[in-house]
Amino acid sequence: MTKEKITFKNIQQDFCRIVKWQLENKLEWRMCSIVPITLIAVIFGFATHRLWVGMVVFLAAGYHIFHLIKDIKEYFVKKRLVKDYLNRNDISISTEKFSHTAQETIYEPHIGFRRIHKTKTVKMYYFRAVSWRDPIFADHYLWSKDFSISSSGLENISIVGDEYFYISLQKYKNIAYIYPCKYFVLEDYLIK
Repeated sequence: MTKEKITFKNIQQDFCRIVKWQLENKLEWRMCSIVPITLIAVIFGFATHRLWVGMVVFLAAGYHIFHLIKDIKEYFVKKRLVKDYLNRNDISISTEKFSHTAQETIYEPHIGFRRIHKTKTVKMYYFRAVSWRDPIFADHYLWSKDFSISSSGLENISIVGDEYFYISLQKYKNIAYIYPCKYFVLEDYLIK
């Protein structure tokens, strides 16, 4: 079996997907908060024939609109930073031995079945020195010709003791990705 080479372009695609996924998690529940609050503001305003009643309720929506705009701006800044850091070779690459996976409950507002929930169960991959949160993509390694794999497939191929390339940005450790060493090898210019 031949291993596929990991290039800067591949890492950049994966990191941009991580940044986009982080934004989507934030936007999803904000949008579901803005629409009902705005509708309530309009209804109160028309029902009472007083503009100030609707404006008071609309201020609550304003809080979410402000953070929505802030999150979108942060997304574009992070996306640009990912490209800048990769161009400067400002990434951290290490080889880590896989230890185990676990389900963890974390604080992260998200949309559940018709409700906003504050906690979420996520899958974490633990290695000797680091941990990595699985973003639950439909497919990991989309750029790969032979090894595009689902989240459950990634868990199924992970055996205790397997080695993974753990690649992260040096300043933003939460933007990271793992690559199984049994399927991938680093491009020569990535090896330091």
